[in-house]
Formats: sequence, C-alpha cells, structure tokens
Amino acid sequence: MTAINQEIAQYQQRNPEAGKLATEAQSIMRNDTMTPKEKMGKLHELRNSNTDASVKTALHDFEEKVKSIIHGTANQ
Repeated sequence: MTAINQEIAQYQQRNPEAGKLATEAQSIMRNDTMTPKEKMGKLHELRNSNTDASVKTALHDFEEKVKSIIHGTANQ
C-alpha cells in the first residue's frame, strides 16, 4: 500500500478534491471483503460520480496506477 499512499499524496497536492476522492478510493482498496473486480468497479463509480473534468481525469489516472500496482506492473 506504500506505492498507493504515495500516489494519493501526489494527487492531494495537485488537486485537493481529487486527493479527497483518492483517499476515499484508498478505503475501497483496503476493504478486504471485496474482490479486486468489485474494488475496481467501486473506483470506477467513484470517478464517474464526480462532474469536475479535472477530478475525473485525476481519478482515472489514479485508477490506472492502482491497477498497475495491484497487477505488479507499476514502475518501481
């Protein structure tokens, strides 16, 4: 989760609203009762629930980064 925490910190600096939602996304990622597919679905819903284009873009980038971390394809 350290890589994800670093991503959240970066998003909070660039766009506070996206950072707030990224924090919410982190709580989704920490939910051990959901499958990875369910988690990605929740992240997608979270992104689509926001109408600010810059926030949606930042959350999409965050979602893609989290996917790469989950699947072990992130640049370390």
